[in-house]
Amino acid sequence: MGLNKMAVFGKFAAPQGIHGVLREEGVMRKFIVGLIVTGLLMSAGQASAVDNGTADPQSLIASGVIQPFWASPDTLTSIGDFTLFELSSPVGDNSGWYKGPIAHALFFTAACKELFSLEFPMTENDILTFTTFDVPFPIVGGFAQRENGLMVLAASFNKFKLVPLENPIHSVGHWVSIARDFIRVVEPTQVAAAEANQSYSPLKSAASFVNPPVGPAATDFKAELFLVCPNQAIYDALAPSKKFVMDSEEVEVDGLKKRFSTFPFPPKVTTKIFAVAYNSDEDFVIDYDLTCTCLTRYDLAAIAGGKYETADPGTENLFYTELFSYQDVASASDPPAFTGYLGTTWPAAPGGGSFPGGTGDQFQRLNNGSAFNYLGLGLFERGLR
Repeated sequence: MGLNKMAVFGKFAAPQGIHGVLREEGVMRKFIVGLIVTGLLMSAGQASAVDNGTADPQSLIASGVIQPFWASPDTLTSIGDFTLFELSSPVGDNSGWYKGPIAHALFFTAACKELFSLEFPMTENDILTFTTFDVPFPIVGGFAQRENGLMVLAASFNKFKLVPLENPIHSVGHWVSIARDFIRVVEPTQVAAAEANQSYSPLKSAASFVNPPVGPAATDFKAELFLVCPNQAIYDALAPSKKFVMDSEEVEVDGLKKRFSTFPFPPKVTTKIFAVAYNSDEDFVIDYDLTCTCLTRYDLAAIAGGKYETADPGTENLFYTELFSYQDVASASDPPAFTGYLGTTWPAAPGGGSFPGGTGDQFQRLNNGSAFNYLGLGLFERGLR
């Protein structure tokens, strides 16, 4: 990043911060229409560049993964929500064969309090599935007190401290709710990608989402925002000294030596998120602050003073919201980072009538990028968190 960009950052860093930048703009900035293909990350003639990596959450995971999960206790009359975890080891052994480390996971609550840890040995081409019914949540009153949280999966020699996986894996979660009639696919957060000289992660300083008008009535759309802000307990489990993310590497590309760098890992912890929302006419609607503690849920109908509702769906039938991990722009290269998901349900099928299960459901990870680029502070910069 050039000095001119730093000067721009300094201009907005104090006293007005992001609040001032957004209010001065007055209109919605353009949508992010796609992620930069890895092969375009370096322009011709550059001596060095940051390789921001592949954005595919289904790509091979090199050293470790942070996998959100959702669960709730059963009752006498109903089965609680649960998550089905799906792990596979297509490249090589992760079972400790020939004295290697065994795939091992630490389970944390939604407040990032460690609960327990379990081994998940996998041989080459092995597939392993298990649910939150299968792990040892505490029993109270005859029912397992299952809860939401984060699973940190890597490997271990001693069933205690994590080290990088012996071989790359795949990971995905399936959040199942019988009461609410949905199965939601939960994409993981990679610590490092296996097939690139970098450490792509959706943990960024900005994110965005689109939602329809929501409300408290039974016939209204419903939308849930889930923010994922790993705290120091999570990052301590993925100790930098264990080389979960490799140092920068010099490689030869088309006869030229280029250096591919990685983001500093772990990123800085954030607990505060600033949000700004616009309607589909690109008019500013509201800005507000959110607290993010590890894995935090918000009901869009209950936040922002009901501003996500509208009496005129013909002109304001969608809302666009941008989220930022800090209010005063401070560091473009290594800001606090987060990610998140949006779950949207609707009670009636398009054109009237009802869905076979009673509701429709959509669940997805938030779009993400660097706050520097979301705010349009100068020319587009690659390789920023």
